[in-house]
Amino acid sequence: MTKFKIRSIVGNVFVTYVLFPAFYIKDYWSNLVSQDYQGKYFRSDSLWHYLDRIFNGFFLFSTVLLIASLLPYHLIKYYKLYKIQDKYYLKSLIVYITINVLLVCITGYGGLFLTSIGGGDNDVPFIVTLVVFSTITHGFLYLVIDRYRFEKTE
Repeated sequence: MTKFKIRSIVGNVFVTYVLFPAFYIKDYWSNLVSQDYQGKYFRSDSLWHYLDRIFNGFFLFSTVLLIASLLPYHLIKYYKLYKIQDKYYLKSLIVYITINVLLVCITGYGGLFLTSIGGGDNDVPFIVTLVVFSTITHGFLYLVIDRYRFEKTE
């Protein structure tokens, strides 16, 4: 059980502070690779100053994600969903997406569901972006944490 708790903590911290920031700066990856440290409204001379600008305030946002999205999901998962053996992955995915949708609505950003993200020709509705990100995050958490728990119980 101790290995499971450590794996759960490490998995959640990795998702919050490594995986989520990688998706967050997706628009800046090409600039990082080409070493052209120019943002939409700024230009930087060094990599560290550039990363500081694009991650400005992100630590707080990641912590809110950890507390408001992942913590309720894991509490529900540990106390309710682990009792379900049939179609566990699908049911836990639906719970995680529902928590994220409720989080957006509760924080007052429900109007985002009517908007599109992206520019030019690739306008993607926000709900699609939320569902895709939730599915990727949930899949990673399942691979890191839950898969091993079910292998040992069966």
